[in-house]
Amino acid sequence: MDSLNNCGITISCHWYKKTIDTIIKQNDEINGPNVVEVYGALSDGGPIGHGRSMESVPQVNREEAVNFRSYLREQGLDFTYLLNVPFDCEMKNNTLNLMNI
Repeated sequence: MDSLNNCGITISCHWYKKTIDTIIKQNDEINGPNVVEVYGALSDGGPIGHGRSMESVPQVNREEAVNFRSYLREQGLDFTYLLNVPFDCEMKNNTLNLMNI
């Protein structure tokens, strides 16, 4: 079990602070692997899309998503934006330009 304590769990994002609050509480109460990262995407796919139907992803706008990401960071959780689409170098460069990176 000690080796599991060094592991972190990544879960999909549901965009609900109440769910995150429950996870934080469980992280504090259990002796084992904790949730350390949340991944997700905007329902409209954002600048490059994603592999799920729009109806299967809760509706949040970009501002709500940024605020949720900030909330996760305040709680000590990482957020990873899901890129679940074919991706080529030109698309990568266009995306980085959109993000001002």
